[in-house]
Amino acid sequence: MLWNLWIGVVALTLSHVAIAAASVFRDPDTGLTFASEFTNYKINQGITYRIATPPDAVRGEPFDMIVQIVAPNDVGWTGIAFSGSMRENPLLIVWRNAAGNGVVASTRWARGHITPEPYAGASATVLRTGTKTNGTHYQATIMCSGCSFWRTASGGTRFLIPNESNRIAMAYSPTRPSNANSNTSAISVHDVHAYWPHQLNQGVNANFRQVVQTLQ
Repeated sequence: MLWNLWIGVVALTLSHVAIAAASVFRDPDTGLTFASEFTNYKINQGITYRIATPPDAVRGEPFDMIVQIVAPNDVGWTGIAFSGSMRENPLLIVWRNAAGNGVVASTRWARGHITPEPYAGASATVLRTGTKTNGTHYQATIMCSGCSFWRTASGGTRFLIPNESNRIAMAYSPTRPSNANSNTSAISVHDVHAYWPHQLNQGVNANFRQVVQTLQ
């Protein structure tokens, strides 16, 4: 079962990809509607990144999001950068746990093009509903708080714009973290990165808070 993934054959390099397929995904497990993007990380293999948002999110103010990531089991770790680049913004990274029967989520921050460090300015809560693994894929459904609004080292503020297109980036490595059960484990350098305009307006949920309360 591929959880509604489609697989396309595309040409790509192993250092950078800029190909994604946008769609609206209505998740039967959580009841949420997601703005969904599928990105290849190698030929015939791809990862899906989905974001669901509340209806009353305000530009320039923080809001919670539900992020869902579906990845093949050969993905050691994958993550998204909410500013569309690696530096100075919240990063959400996920991987399978050591037993392979669950997932771990971690928020990170990179001061430059160096290994991201654990980030206390945001939190990632793995939700039981919508999180699952099987013989081919793992799916993580995560409440991400503090990921939509952040401050840079210079003191400036950056934020996602609700109900609009926002540049989002991804990264992938085939190597699982050294301690796959710890959300602060060291991670390897990514092999592939990509970016796209994520259509947050496609993932607005009128009943966002009511649904999320049933998932926690």
